[in-house]
Amino acid sequence: IFQKSKDDLEREYYIQMTKKFGWTSRLLANQIEGNSYKNFLLNQTNFDNTLVEKYKNQAMLAVKDEYNFDFLDLGDKYNEKELELGLISKVREFLTQMGADFTFVGNQYKLKVDDDEYFIDLLLYHRKLKSLIAVELKIGKFRPEYAGKMNFYLSVLNDTIKLPDENPSIGIIICKDKKRATVEYALKDSTQPIGIATYKLSNTLPANMKKYLPTPQEINEKLLIFVDDMSNKVGEKTGKREAERVAKRVGNKLTKNQTKITRNISKDNHITIKELSKKVGIAEKNIEKNIAKLKLLGIIKRIGSARGGHWEVLIK
Repeated sequence: IFQKSKDDLEREYYIQMTKKFGWTSRLLANQIEGNSYKNFLLNQTNFDNTLVEKYKNQAMLAVKDEYNFDFLDLGDKYNEKELELGLISKVREFLTQMGADFTFVGNQYKLKVDDDEYFIDLLLYHRKLKSLIAVELKIGKFRPEYAGKMNFYLSVLNDTIKLPDENPSIGIIICKDKKRATVEYALKDSTQPIGIATYKLSNTLPANMKKYLPTPQEINEKLLIFVDDMSNKVGEKTGKREAERVAKRVGNKLTKNQTKITRNISKDNHITIKELSKKVGIAEKNIEKNIAKLKLLGIIKRIGSARGGHWEVLIK
């Protein structure tokens, strides 16, 4: 604490929290590295008005003001679904960033009210709080209507999903940006415990490093050389529905024959090399060669015997 903390108030915070919640040395180190002190001071919740004293402080510690999602491999443009799937694909890193005692329940968690279905982006559980944690992800700035939607989700969770011995559910809305006054007004009269946080992505390449990257054309040439070099070493493999889009992503436009092959594999994942040859009018050896290239591009793969059929369509 004395080595890592910058001032007396920060040291006092970590001392008192360690004493109150029984943090181990490892958990204490995680709290310091995660800027728990700053997040505790800055985080915006309505827990003072919606949670009993017994759980309020622990709940405040469970919600950060900002989350660091720099472990995600996202480009400059992405949507909320891609953000959600990125977090799911790296769920261990995500839960580490969320904090201790969080466990993963599910994503797109379905709630049914009357004849309508509603879906919570991520549903977590906090072991110490014994509460379900509903997480909504927004790639833009916080809007007041998000709090109303979360209020609805929490009411349904408490009435239909929460177990009798569990505490009231808590909501966390994670946005790319927020205005603090807007958040305060949005939470002021909310009856359910909600916290509003932001996230950051720190995986952008510094501008002074971009000059060292190869051009798209150079990358494309190297990929094609690699594919041609390796195609003779790889056996026949299987298929994918969005072949042209994926191929374009790695800088290689599919040939007419490769497009024919992939589309037919997508339609019939039990077709054999021989049957495929007759169907598309391409010699078997040429089909095998093209399939090898498509495999190296990550477009198709194959499950089954050496010459026989079970093809699997892959979607990235």
